[in-house]
Amino acid sequence: MQRTENKDESQFQITVNGKTYNVTAQTENLNSHFKIETDCEYLFTVSMDDEGQWHAEKDVTVLDPNLVDEIGRAIEEHDLR
Repeated sequence: MQRTENKDESQFQITVNGKTYNVTAQTENLNSHFKIETDCEYLFTVSMDDEGQWHAEKDVTVLDPNLVDEIGRAIEEHDLR
């Protein structure tokens, strides 16, 4: 784990629909963002909004919006361990 002022990062893996994703959690000023990657490429960054809904950040077009929710739920389950 690497720490800098106001920034905490941790890395872990989740499996969704039989596919493994690398997750880098980035927490800054109490806001958490999760960078989602496969072994080969960056996919998108997700975060939870104030209503508890997961969404992809920035100008990324996600082909399967359900994947964002499924990845978000897997992140929540990982955090409960």
